[in-house]
Amino acid sequence: MQFCLFALGVKVPFASAFIAFIMASIVVTLGPIPMGLGSFEAVSVGTLRLAGVPFEAALSATLLFRGFTLWLPLLPGMITARKDLKAPKPRPNRR
Repeated sequence: MQFCLFALGVKVPFASAFIAFIMASIVVTLGPIPMGLGSFEAVSVGTLRLAGVPFEAALSATLLFRGFTLWLPLLPGMITARKDLKAPKPRPNRR
């Protein structure tokens, strides 16, 4: 989260970015929504706003972070799963 904020040109103390990440992770863990879609983003942006980060930077950093940590790693798994589903299944030996 800290590096996403730095990439956007926003200087924020490490503690602010860390607290935003931890609070969002807690909400994802305790919440009923699968993978915390939406709840992570809302809590992260809200916590960063409380820390004094502008709304645009908080939203952009959160979406960048979420894209790199959740959505990007899902792509290789999806490609592998599709490849495995298309592969011919071995036939059992019958005598």
